[in-house]
Amino acid sequence: MNKISKKEYKEAKNIVEEFDKELNKNFVSNYTCVCCKTNVIKPINNMNPLDQDNGMWDGGVVVFLNAGYGSIYDTDAFYVGICDGCIEVLEKEKLIKNYKELCKNYSAEKDGDYNFNKITL
Repeated sequence: MNKISKKEYKEAKNIVEEFDKELNKNFVSNYTCVCCKTNVIKPINNMNPLDQDNGMWDGGVVVFLNAGYGSIYDTDAFYVGICDGCIEVLEKEKLIKNYKELCKNYSAEKDGDYNFNKITL
């Protein structure tokens, strides 16, 4: 296999980075909060359009909703934005669950089974 020079590497890297920027501009955009329908969540960095829920967002989060059996949207998937303010209200009203808090309530046993006796409701 032939090696490429540093100059060729830098040129190729620049092309890939420019492609990523164009991809980001065309497929990743701002989201309006689905709760308040007012606040806008903006992307901070370039990200894969198919992995937006793992990107960095200013003013909120973008989540991946994957509808399952029983929903009229079974097999459909969506990205939605929720602003930080609405997350705070939803959490206070106990309409959403904090994952870290759920994890505190149970732990994996040595054999891989979950100890559901620790769950507190």
